[in-house]
Amino acid sequence: MTETVKAQLNSQLNEAIIQLIQAQKYLNQDDAIRSGVYIGTVQDLLPKVHLKLLTANRKH
Repeated sequence: MTETVKAQLNSQLNEAIIQLIQAQKYLNQDDAIRSGVYIGTVQDLLPKVHLKLLTANRKH
């Protein structure tokens, strides 16, 4: 895995973490709809990151 790919994956994982923190914040404020939007964003992002990780490891 190249350093560029690692950096991209790291950035995407950090973004997922930020989105989850936002979801938790809105859930604690009893704003389930907004929390759900952030969760949806993470659900869309993680399968893409997962696939990149699997294919990157397979190439070596």
